[in-house]
Amino acid sequence: MVAALVHAYEATELAVLLAALESGSPPSEEEWAAARALVAGLSKT
Repeated sequence: MVAALVHAYEATELAVLLAALESGSPPSEEEWAAARALVAGLSKT
């Protein structure tokens, strides 16, 4: 379970960073907050 959460967090963080690279600007606080919320939601399942 913990390993799955760590993997989900890393994958989500990577997705945010890749999106930022594609857009040419650093991730906004809103993007980071959305990523954290997604991981928090996964941890409750």
